[in-house]
Amino acid sequence: MGTCVSHESISAGPAIGIDFRTTFSCAGVTQDNKDEIIANGQSHCITPNLVTFTDKELLTDDLAKNQTAMNQTSMV
Repeated sequence: MGTCVSHESISAGPAIGIDFRTTFSCAGVTQDNKDEIIANGQSHCITPNLVTFTDKELLTDDLAKNQTAMNQTSMV
């Protein structure tokens, strides 16, 4: 039985992983045998899976989390 791809021909580039959980998500990369968690726009390692709608805008992630008490009926 032959092989479709040998290990020597596979690129050793970076590997990216994304963990989509129920309430939070996280992304990371492995490159040159080093693991690194990718921070979001607010420099946090995990990101809340939230969306909320205000009268003027759509908010996501930590911005939506900060509006939880004020916008409970418009949060997903």
